[in-house]
Parts: sequence; C-alpha cells; structure tokens
Amino acid sequence: LATWVDPTRHTDAVLWLRFTGDNGLVTDNLVLLDRPKQLALRDPQPSVKVSAPAADGSCEVEVSVSAPAFWVELSLPGVGPYFDDNYVSILPGQPWRTTFRPGPGAASPGAIRVRSLHDLIP
Repeated sequence: LATWVDPTRHTDAVLWLRFTGDNGLVTDNLVLLDRPKQLALRDPQPSVKVSAPAADGSCEVEVSVSAPAFWVELSLPGVGPYFDDNYVSILPGQPWRTTFRPGPGAASPGAIRVRSLHDLIP
C-alpha cells in the first residue's frame, strides 16, 4: 500500500475494493487504514430522492453524497427498518439505491432520516 498511501496521512485514506466478474460487479467492500474515530471525515451532505409509491406501497430510495459516507443508515422515526438494504458506504457520484417497504405504523418515506459515521464521531 505504501505505493498509493502516504503513511503520514493514513487518516485521509481508505481502500475501496471492487471485485468484478464476467457479469459485472460481484462484491465491493471498504478497508479503513486507521480506526474510524481517527479518520478525517468530511460532512457527506446526503441527499435523498424517493420514487412514487408502487401499488404495494413500496418505493425506491436513492441516496447521493458529496463526500465519502461510511456506514450510512436509513431510518424512519418510530418504526423498525423496512429497507431492503441498509448500513452501506457510498462514494460521491455513485448514488446508492434500496427499496422501502412500508409495514405497520410506518411513517411516510418522506420522513427518512440519513445518518453516517460522520454523524457519530465528533
């Protein structure tokens, strides 16, 4: 890694691994080069777009960020998780999409709250 990462600036670097096969992306993952609380995180300023609901009430949720966002969590006040996927890391220019499926007592998807590691570490 010394070829790509200055050892004196490890709080500014993460390694994002993407494995592809003949049919495209197989998996991707994030490798931190320091403890999460030591990272020099910028505010990712997440933005959320919610599609019109389908007949079953589900809708697509798209999250975009202006800076890398780690362990992004979507939630709705007062209800459990009703998302097909959650707790992901997102890069700028690469919006992430998941599906919201309403359950009993679910709030409007317009009330979705987005948090990431940036919000948890002072």
